[in-house]
Amino acid sequence: MGMPAGLAERTVAVRVLRDDAGRRAVVSHMAKYTRGLVVRHLLESGADPRTPHDLAEALADHWDVELAEPPRAGRPWTVQVVVPA
Repeated sequence: MGMPAGLAERTVAVRVLRDDAGRRAVVSHMAKYTRGLVVRHLLESGADPRTPHDLAEALADHWDVELAEPPRAGRPWTVQVVVPA
């Protein structure tokens, strides 16, 4: 399935990483839980991010986040939420 035209630049994928003494690893078992916390934080904070940069800024007060541009046109942005080990 492809992403509808014009939607990718407004879409942000949330990727959860674990920081273990400076080494980053993808979190698979707690990723859904952390994504839920991200959504809850956005709803409870009243944040209304309109751009990927706004989203990263809204999350930065609660988590370490890194925003990555899409690798190519038609792909979503990625915000990496870094959680402690």
